[in-house]
Amino acid sequence: MSGEEAPCLEEELSTLAIENVEEYFELDSCLKWCEENDFKNVALQFPDHLLAYSTRVYNTLSTTTTQTHILADTNYGSCCVDEVAAQRLSTQAIIHFGHSCNSRVLSLPTLFIFGKEPIDVNNMVDCFKQTYTQSDNVLVVFDPVYYHAGTLFKHELRCYPNICITKYSREQNTSNSSDDSTVDMSADEEYAIFYVGAESLALTNCILNNGSRKVWSYDPTTMECRQESKRVNKMLIKRFSNIEKIKSCKIIGILIGTLGIKNFREVIDRMKRVIKAADKKFYIVSIGKPNLQNLPTLPRLAPRDGGMP
Repeated sequence: MSGEEAPCLEEELSTLAIENVEEYFELDSCLKWCEENDFKNVALQFPDHLLAYSTRVYNTLSTTTTQTHILADTNYGSCCVDEVAAQRLSTQAIIHFGHSCNSRVLSLPTLFIFGKEPIDVNNMVDCFKQTYTQSDNVLVVFDPVYYHAGTLFKHELRCYPNICITKYSREQNTSNSSDDSTVDMSADEEYAIFYVGAESLALTNCILNNGSRKVWSYDPTTMECRQESKRVNKMLIKRFSNIEKIKSCKIIGILIGTLGIKNFREVIDRMKRVIKAADKKFYIVSIGKPNLQNLPTLPRLAPRDGGMP
């Protein structure tokens, strides 16, 4: 872990306090899912900041009929299901806890438990009303950890007929599986975006994927609402800065953080074509979690001047 990552993790661990573990991790739903699908060997994947609760979850889910394993490996992105690590244990299924990008898993049956982070729905509704009129078309995108508040949020705004909330799949590769995250609005339709969650990579992707559409965000931790732009979003500013740096690079590293996501080979192939078209060289490297300590072991990709775009 790099020096920059350590304080962030310590801060996250120190501020996260879960009073009701059974409710937050939906342990009854986990047990029911294992029983209904007759899973005897199940892997449990936690992000770093929830590992402190992994033992309590393990003890609850380990029954006389089901054996569970805690995945100790740290992925580059804990939002992705680590199917490779789970298969090493010959597990039949995996339960993924915490924030998820909801990417398609290759083949392993997967249950997503996003968690239930606290959120003041009344304050969120007030901010929404101050931002939009009843005639506005609005797509509401919840960070998965706040997705549990979606039903109450929509009920409180029932006088707004043109609200659509993104849907997340809770299961994959089972008989009850649903499709990927779905949106009920047409791509050609005019609508605004209301994102619920803190500034993060997920918010950055939401902004980039929606082009010219106006994106407003509501941060439940600060109860602040703002219109997103590259002038106020620090991660977006850093992204554009790195794009300019990459333009001058002659060698580009394609770092693979996970091999368990569907279509990852197609994504790599497209990256290779784009880089070749720009007349640049590339190296493909599989690293669980790249940082300034392990990247210097790759001489041609070693960071210079203390940083790498």
